[in-house]
Amino acid sequence: MKLIFLGILALATHLPCNSQKTQTRQVESVKPLDIGDKCPDITFTHLLNSPNKTINLSGFKGKLLILNFWSTWCTSCISAFPKLDSLQKKFGDQIQILPIADQQQALQMIPKFWNSNKITRQLSLPTIIDDKKILEAYLPKTSVPHEVWIDGNGIIIAITESRYITEKNISLVLSGKKPFLPRKEEKAFRLQGEKPFLVNITQEGVDMPTSGIYYSSTLSDRVPGLASTSIGIRVVGNRIRAIVANSRVDQLYKDAFFRQLHTIGLNPNYFQFLNSRIALEVKDSTLFYWPGKNKEDWPEAKTFCYELILPIEDSSKLFSYMQKDLDRIFSNTFGIKGTVEKRRTKCWALVRTSNIDKIHTLGSIPKTKFRSLVNDTCLFINQPIGQFVYALILREMPNSKIPIIDKTGYTDNVDLDFTGIDLSNMKNLKDALKKYDLDFIEIEEELELLVISDVDK
Repeated sequence: MKLIFLGILALATHLPCNSQKTQTRQVESVKPLDIGDKCPDITFTHLLNSPNKTINLSGFKGKLLILNFWSTWCTSCISAFPKLDSLQKKFGDQIQILPIADQQQALQMIPKFWNSNKITRQLSLPTIIDDKKILEAYLPKTSVPHEVWIDGNGIIIAITESRYITEKNISLVLSGKKPFLPRKEEKAFRLQGEKPFLVNITQEGVDMPTSGIYYSSTLSDRVPGLASTSIGIRVVGNRIRAIVANSRVDQLYKDAFFRQLHTIGLNPNYFQFLNSRIALEVKDSTLFYWPGKNKEDWPEAKTFCYELILPIEDSSKLFSYMQKDLDRIFSNTFGIKGTVEKRRTKCWALVRTSNIDKIHTLGSIPKTKFRSLVNDTCLFINQPIGQFVYALILREMPNSKIPIIDKTGYTDNVDLDFTGIDLSNMKNLKDALKKYDLDFIEIEEELELLVISDVDK
């Protein structure tokens, strides 16, 4: 992994206990398995979506078995379930995709979640609740989703990320061929708030607290095993620390230029995070978009980690420093730069269609309910109309290429109910707004855009 140091000045599994001691000793004495090892026959009794009372791994002999480890808090795990369910139906008895849930309190949490979530409750896939973490002992992991491929003879042939579970790869395995199934890279470390980023990722060097660093700015290549995150900011002692993990260039620029405008609440600048407020004027767009049809075609090496540590009294300069750091590195490396410019832009503007007030609140207790994976409730009771616009931008239409703005001029609180309505496309949205004498119309407005462009040569 390459590291680029922009500047630094410094002063100087476990496994849960089981109820029975014999089970504890058995699990603790297990030797972790690797690719090429034979998976032992294990019996599971806590099942969902299965007509059987037990499942034995030996019962899948002769089939390709894919163990899909997931958790309720993992949105990418859950959003991948329909694809996995479709693959199971397509290949039928030739394969078995078997979701495994082993998070804390799995026996209490998983059944309730599985039966209430609008995605999981429609699946035909069975799932195992591994509350004893037996498979975790044999197949340790540090993150989910986590996929273990086992052939018809019970031999582990691959341990991958979920994106490699594709129709093409399954077909190749079933035909006796060896598809490209790179091993998922697992890291045992976690980012720790009290340690500098470099110490975390190298796991060596002086154990220096963040407070011992006057100034540090670091940009590195992708760190395998870390989840992708946007900027996180925290105060550690007398220092302020900002960190971004495995992020694309455009997201780094969004964090640098637009986060400084955001405060928690209804700040209208919040939606400047989204792609509708970015103008890409570059010859090579592969830094920003998938060049192929599938996500796995995109070179993951083109994501980066960034950390900045400053004295607390320089907090107001944090984003300015980050902007200069990015331009300094990316202008030399990729020949690009980022600026914020005001431009006239086509927008979807929320407007009132009559003078009849059909949205004024009745004065009930303020309540906001956003649609989620679990239910379709969507309510804005005694809330500013900006809260509704906020929900559209951040939750319903995050990939809109056209900015969404509020031009109602309405300053009182409103009551709006869109329960059971899919607001993710403009036609549905416009139909749902009619009863409130509201509409979205196309206008041109001067807005601040993040412009990422090639450096003039």
